[in-house]
Amino acid sequence: MSAPGNSPPHLLVVQLNADLRSAQLDLLSARCATDRLRLRFSPEDLARYADRDLLRKAADSATALHEFCSSIEKAVHAADTNAGPNDLPPAP
Repeated sequence: MSAPGNSPPHLLVVQLNADLRSAQLDLLSARCATDRLRLRFSPEDLARYADRDLLRKAADSATALHEFCSSIEKAVHAADTNAGPNDLPPAP
């Protein structure tokens, strides 16, 4: 968004957080759908009977999501580690 030490434009931060809220709701929906499958079918049943293409696409999506969230987690940890005592998080 911007170089370290520079504050991004306020409207960009507002849009980022709005998009994050929307993504969080989509992820919650995906988690509920996954829980419904998990409660109804064993991994063995899914591996044996599920449409292979759908299974592969779902697994690919989950892997991409995991990699992206892991990179965010590392960036948050790095930002927290590098934050000075006077650094405050941006206002919501």
